[in-house]
Amino acid sequence: PNKERGGYDGKEGLGNAHVNINRDREHGRIYRVKFNMNDNSKEIPLTHSNEDLLNLLGHDNLFWRITAQRLLVENEDISIIPNLEKFVLNEDISSIHAIWVLHGLGQLSFEIHTQALISKSPSLRKNAIRALGSAKEHVQMLYDSAVLADENPQVRLVAFAKLAMFEEDKERKKIATLLMDQTANKEDEWMHIALRASGADIVESSEQNNEEIIGRPDVGENIFKTNTAAGCARCHSLDGMGGNIGPALDGIAKRKSRDYIYTSLVNPSADLAQGFESTDVSPMIPMNLVLDKQELADILAFLLTLNQK
Repeated sequence: PNKERGGYDGKEGLGNAHVNINRDREHGRIYRVKFNMNDNSKEIPLTHSNEDLLNLLGHDNLFWRITAQRLLVENEDISIIPNLEKFVLNEDISSIHAIWVLHGLGQLSFEIHTQALISKSPSLRKNAIRALGSAKEHVQMLYDSAVLADENPQVRLVAFAKLAMFEEDKERKKIATLLMDQTANKEDEWMHIALRASGADIVESSEQNNEEIIGRPDVGENIFKTNTAAGCARCHSLDGMGGNIGPALDGIAKRKSRDYIYTSLVNPSADLAQGFESTDVSPMIPMNLVLDKQELADILAFLLTLNQK
C-alpha cells in the first residue's frame, strides 16, 4: 500500500514481510484442499467388524490401514490370529500392519516373527526388527536372522539401531566392531553412528598381515556348541543333536572341499546347500561378521575334522 492506495506507505520488515500495524497476530488460517472432481464413490466402512478391519490392512490409504491396525488391537479379539499370521506370510503391505497387530495383542509367535525377519520384503524385515524386544531370546533372533549383514542398507541400519538397544556386553561390542570394519558400514555416516552406539571400536587401517592363522579344532568345537552370536548348533545338527534350519554337518569334510566350507562360512548365500534352495538368500549371518579371524580359523579347523559320515 501507499498513500494514494491504502492511505499510508507500506514498509517491509524481516524476510521482506509486509509490516502492518493492523495485522491480526492472534489467529491463524486453516485451509482445506479439496479435489472438486472426487465423486466419493469409494466409501470406507466405518464398522468395527473383524472382516472389514482385516480387509483395511491392505488398503491403499495409510490412514485407513493405521486406523484398522489400532482398532484390531483395541478390540482384543484373538480369534483373528490365524488370519493375521496368513497376512504376515503374504509379504505385502498388509503384512507390516498384521505383524504390529499381533505384537499389540501379545500374540506374535516365535515362528511367525522369525519368518518375517527372513522375509523377501525389506519393509517387512525392518518392521520385524523393530518389533524385537530386549529379552535374551530376541537378541538371539537378531543374530540368527542375518539382518546384521542384510544387503539392503536401510534394513541393516535398523538392525544396527536395534543392536544398540540391547544390554551392553563384550559380545555386542565385538560384533559391532567387526561390523564397523566392513567398508560399506564404515563409510556410511548413520551406520557409523549406530555401531558406535553399540560400543564399536574404530579399527585403524593397517598393512595386511599375511601370516597364516592356525586354527584350533578344540576351540572351534566349543565355538560351534556355545557361541551365542554364531549360533552354529541352533541351525545345524551334528551327531543327531542341533537344529534343522541348515544342513546336517556330519561328514562335511568328506563331502565338501576346504574352499567350499570356508566360502559357506563367510558368504553363506554363494552356494546354497542341496535341499535348502527354497530361499534365494541364506538366513545365516556371515561368520566373519560375528567371529574374529582367529575364531573363524578355529571353527573352520573343527569342521575339517568332521570326515566321518
